Amino acid sequence: MKTKLAVYARNKSKFCLLHILTLALMAIITISGCGGGGGGGSHVGSVDGPWNAPTDFGDLKFTVNSVGTAVTEVSYIFSSWTCGSATRSGTIKVTNASGWPITDRQFTIENDLNPDPSISEMMTITGTFDQSGNKASGTWEADLYDAVCSGTWQASPISDNDTSLDNSRFYGTFNITFTETKTCPNSGPLTSSETGILTIESDSSKRAEDDYIYIPSSESSETYSYTDEDGDIATETVTISNNTIRLEETGECSGVPSPCWRTDILATFNNTYTSATIEGSGFDYTGCQYDFTGSLTRADGTCTGPTTMTVRLAGVAAGTTLGGLDITIDYDEAKVSFSSVAAGTLTPGATIIPNDNGDTVRVGLIKADGFDGAASGSVVVLTFDVIEPNIPTIEDFTVTVLSASDLTGFDAGIDSSNINITISNK
Repeated sequence: MKTKLAVYARNKSKFCLLHILTLALMAIITISGCGGGGGGGSHVGSVDGPWNAPTDFGDLKFTVNSVGTAVTEVSYIFSSWTCGSATRSGTIKVTNASGWPITDRQFTIENDLNPDPSISEMMTITGTFDQSGNKASGTWEADLYDAVCSGTWQASPISDNDTSLDNSRFYGTFNITFTETKTCPNSGPLTSSETGILTIESDSSKRAEDDYIYIPSSESSETYSYTDEDGDIATETVTISNNTIRLEETGECSGVPSPCWRTDILATFNNTYTSATIEGSGFDYTGCQYDFTGSLTRADGTCTGPTTMTVRLAGVAAGTTLGGLDITIDYDEAKVSFSSVAAGTLTPGATIIPNDNGDTVRVGLIKADGFDGAASGSVVVLTFDVIEPNIPTIEDFTVTVLSASDLTGFDAGIDSSNINITISNK
């Protein structure tokens, strides 16, 4: 049977396992692993909650308050993005309690991406919601110290399934088995099976490879078409829930009744994303029916990511109020790669800027209203993608620099001896 899940009609009876799973998972996403004043904005119906927009720099995510009058949080997810002389990776998350107001369905967000007050790197986002409240679009412009880069974006709401799904849990290398049973009007059942190895990762340069699945930004559903090597047109709809991936495919072939083929395949993962069962069915224009079964199993049998590093301060004098931190962490690039950084329990709402160069990540944090440096809690939480089959340990990470400033910008007398880190592997 002809599809990326099977070899369909036209005398093609051998099942194509790797093409099947490549298509079934290709439309998924991101994973790691096993200010402006508020009031006065006009309400926009049904736009409250989280939104996501793919961009040239990576992804733009933002959240609208429950009454639809302001954007209260924005995240810039940079993916090896180069503007001028700088290449940026990681996540910058900025919150605004009063919100960037939405007026006449329009909003503007401006953020300084550099924690150093002497260097301005402004990101400006403009956006407009459509009349239905189901789509938004706009522009972005990054005015960095040696270049200005810009582009457009289109966003859609993130469903409940999207917010509960961490697509990085799908990353890894899998053993695959797949069985196809074909039953035609003039012949009995014919069964064929294949096994193989499949890698699921986010390197877009490898997405055309048969044994590699590229996972782009997460969507709960996506429909797209392509023309195959025979000139036939396949239309795919991929639907993703918390632990399932469903692929529905319809084919159009020249000179034969439409549809030329149709399939419906479902992959259901276990709660640790270490294995999945595959089942489905289909038919072609000759009247042949197809049933599919199969499985995915991680090649090492374990979930290897992400690794989460929690950073806390220690030995800081009581009553010390801090306004900024500068932390540099060396890591073993053969075992992990930097993914993102988020505020800790002591620093909600802080502006955080990561700068990663492949084996060292520098994190700058500014919290305008300050935080208690002597309090119990975390200051930042970093996430690293694991390079299989490694299992990182604390020895794979070293804090080489830690400095802190008070609310006036003066040095607070804190260094790397005042830091405590712990890691957790999923």
